[in-house]
Amino acid sequence: GVEAESLMGRGARSSRRQILEAFGVLGANLLLPLQAQALDFRLEKLEQGSVQVPALWKSDGPADSKFFLDPVSGAVLKSLSLLSSPAPPGKSGTIKDLGKIEKVNLVKTLGIRPELAKADLVSAAVRIGGGSDDTIYYDFDLALAPKTCSKGSEILAGTCPYDEVVLLSAGVSGGKVQTLVVTANFDQWKKNGPAIRQLRDSFNVQE
Repeated sequence: GVEAESLMGRGARSSRRQILEAFGVLGANLLLPLQAQALDFRLEKLEQGSVQVPALWKSDGPADSKFFLDPVSGAVLKSLSLLSSPAPPGKSGTIKDLGKIEKVNLVKTLGIRPELAKADLVSAAVRIGGGSDDTIYYDFDLALAPKTCSKGSEILAGTCPYDEVVLLSAGVSGGKVQTLVVTANFDQWKKNGPAIRQLRDSFNVQE
């Protein structure tokens, strides 16, 4: 995939990322590939498309905005939502008509919440759906730090660990860009990161 510094360029957030990597806080939990868990997965239908989720997770909420519960540990995500926006003009009829993946303005183009413009863009990758799904997807990993940081949470002066991870997957279907938005707090990510990433990577707009 393509690595990018951040949605807003270098600077304070880039410095925080470098410091967290150096201390192993970020690399162990977000940047490095997470080892897949040996879980059984099931199909979860969305308003447009589907995802694969661990069989034990129980879902609730409407088809375009769900949350999931583990029977033992409780909430495994803050939210899972599906956004729809007009497909970009272009010849391919795919998400690639948005342009290079590292240049996409996620807030303006995909309609994610504005405060994520301040998030670090940890990674961006082009994915092609598996099986009968040959859709091209743009997948993004975002990490957001809190607006204020307690002294107890700081690693170095002015540096605060991330408290929210947002995984995106966007593909074109039916003349619309369908964007999956999976949001977890950092505790949920540490506990369920491999399953959350597998969920995002399974997004299929054709189901």
